[in-house]
Amino acid sequence: MQTVSLSVSELRAAQAEGSHIVDVRVPVAYNRAHIPGSINVPYTRNGFVEQASFFLRQEAPVLLVADNAPLADFAAQELSGAGFTVQGVLEGGVATWQQNGGEVASLGQITADELEATMTAGNAPLLVDVREAWEYDSGHIEGAVH
Repeated sequence: MQTVSLSVSELRAAQAEGSHIVDVRVPVAYNRAHIPGSINVPYTRNGFVEQASFFLRQEAPVLLVADNAPLADFAAQELSGAGFTVQGVLEGGVATWQQNGGEVASLGQITADELEATMTAGNAPLLVDVREAWEYDSGHIEGAVH
């Protein structure tokens, strides 16, 4: 399946109309810089559609952000096969978004050691464990909210 390339202006217009922006890049890339309002569902051959289904409404069109065309094509094919309407992929990805004046958001990361030090110092952040219930039940950080 060949996905349709979208310009930044086309993506902005579709987002304003309620389309989902799904960034299929690896989490490290997403955390560094992503389009505000997008969600990260990294493309993997196993479980991609199931993961995406947690966040997407079937009736809302999907816009993809990817590092390369083959990645976008694989993701689009799987989402389309599951009944989602994929409108296209942002031509040039996040780099093109930024070159056209688009702001990006980022997510910071800390190591387990840094988290432990913060918690030991009495500055525990709110920890939200977003894993499946069985994963949480099998072990989690004390004080984490599921």
